[in-house]
Amino acid sequence: MDERQYWRQRIKDLRAQLKLTQQLFAGRLGFAPMSVSHWELGKNTPTAVHAAVLELLASVLRTHPPAVVLRALTETTGDLVGMLRALVWLDLHPPEPPHRSPRYTTARPPFSAHVLLSGSDE
Repeated sequence: MDERQYWRQRIKDLRAQLKLTQQLFAGRLGFAPMSVSHWELGKNTPTAVHAAVLELLASVLRTHPPAVVLRALTETTGDLVGMLRALVWLDLHPPEPPHRSPRYTTARPPFSAHVLLSGSDE
């Protein structure tokens, strides 16, 4: 598989996991919609920066449910730094495995832009 085919399929798979159109996917990640279209058509490949963001997104989706990732992306739409911080936070904080205790509940991760931009890691 050559590089264009790799990215073509990779981006389609990421979008499918998040159930987003090309336009919404591009908007959530701060990419130009035409770029996403061209990558999926195999006309171009992502720049190194775009590729790094896409690989970070793929890493996060391996450990977190798509709904959690989508919420983080939605809350940081239009804020590139906030979006990156949210993805990095998720990547560094995989969900805890379920405990056997019937009282176990999962804490809600902090995705609000205020918490992410303040650098708080509570």
